Amino acid sequence: MVKRSKRAWDVSNERALQPFLDAVYRELDFDFRRVDVRELQLKGIDIIIRHGNIEYPIDEKGQTQWVNKGLRTFAFELEFKSAADELRPGWLFDGEKVTTPHFLVYDIRSSSSNVSDLVSFGFSEPRTLD
Repeated sequence: MVKRSKRAWDVSNERALQPFLDAVYRELDFDFRRVDVRELQLKGIDIIIRHGNIEYPIDEKGQTQWVNKGLRTFAFELEFKSAADELRPGWLFDGEKVTTPHFLVYDIRSSSSNVSDLVSFGFSEPRTLD
C-alpha cells in the first residue's frame, strides 16, 4: 500500500485557520505580520510578532488533522519518513528551522469536518520550547 502525503491538505487547512488566528492576535493586541515568503516559511516562520524593538519569528502549529476529535494535548513531530522512505528529523529537531516560539492550536471544533467551517479552538500563547 502506497502512503500518500497529506502536505497539500495540511497547507489548505493551515490557510483556512489563518484568519481566525489573526483575529486572536489582534484581540491580544499583538503587533504582527503574516509571512508569505516561501524561504522564510520553510525555516518555520509563519508570523513575526514585534514587541518593542524586538521581532520574534513564530511557528504556528495546529491540530488540523483532528477536527472535532477533542484532542486536548499536543504532539511534536520528532521524525518522519520521506517520500523516498528515508527517516528524517521532524520539524522540532530540524536544524533549518529558526523559530523557537510556537503558537499551538488544539481542540479544533467545526460545524463540518473542514477547518474552514471553524466554530472554536483552544490555543496557547507563543512559548519557547527551550
